[in-house]
Amino acid sequence: MKKIIFTLLITIFSITVHAAATIDKTIELQKQWDQISFGINNKSDQKKEFQKLSEKADFYLKEYPNSAEIKAWAGIIYSTEASFYKLNIPKALKVISKAKDVLDEAIMINPEVLKGGVYSSLGLMYSKVPGKPISFGDKVLAKTFLLKGLELNSDGMIANYFLAQYYYNEKDYETALSYFEKSKKGIFPPNREVAKVGTIKEINIWIEKTKSQIWN
Repeated sequence: MKKIIFTLLITIFSITVHAAATIDKTIELQKQWDQISFGINNKSDQKKEFQKLSEKADFYLKEYPNSAEIKAWAGIIYSTEASFYKLNIPKALKVISKAKDVLDEAIMINPEVLKGGVYSSLGLMYSKVPGKPISFGDKVLAKTFLLKGLELNSDGMIANYFLAQYYYNEKDYETALSYFEKSKKGIFPPNREVAKVGTIKEINIWIEKTKSQIWN
């Protein structure tokens, strides 16, 4: 009996330690994404740092293959890296497809991971990449994912921000403006002040750009 109890305690301890390590690695990826995105101004330096961060995400995915949170952040990191390959379309499409696959896996493990942030990220990706046969872009799926992300986090800054971009690109500027303005007042994940300030700056630029479209 004592042996069984001891084995159970060891198992519970191992699971707890593993879960704690997963949280630490997730926070590490998120913080580095924040710092590179909003703490480095030089695009060339950003690109190099995101390439390094993608390699780290690769490693953590192998180490924690069942973590929805790590998959979610890995997908976000890959998709951000892909944005730096505008002059290398095959490379960009390869990396963005990798991002989509990892985000799909995250949702399969936990549909509500990052409070719907994965749906919002997927929606933005579907709206921006080329459609078939070149890539997986799909405006209908994009809107579906973006609305799902908003459903799971209706007051979230990012959920509203990404949906606003979709409507802007569809030239529905009035609807876009309403979501941009809502996103500016939205809730941002705690302990990410640098990213929050940087995102609000981006939203302000979009608001002015959208207003100019409406007034013209």
